[in-house]
Amino acid sequence: VTVVGVNRGKIQYLETKKVIKQRYVDAGMISFYERLGINFGRRPENKEMETEEKKGKIERIM
Repeated sequence: VTVVGVNRGKIQYLETKKVIKQRYVDAGMISFYERLGINFGRRPENKEMETEEKKGKIERIM
C-alpha cells in the first residue's frame, strides 16, 4: 500500500497499483506550468491562453 494522506488523525492509503496507474493530462496544463518555470524535460511550448471565471463545482483531485 501507499500512504496518500492524513486527515483528522487517520492515515489514508491506497493499493500501490492504483496510485501508479497512468493518468493522462491536458497539454494546456503542462504549458501553463512551464510558463511558471517548471521543467518537464521537454522543449516548452508557448501556447496561447485565455482566462475565464470558473462557474459551478470545483473539481478536487488527490
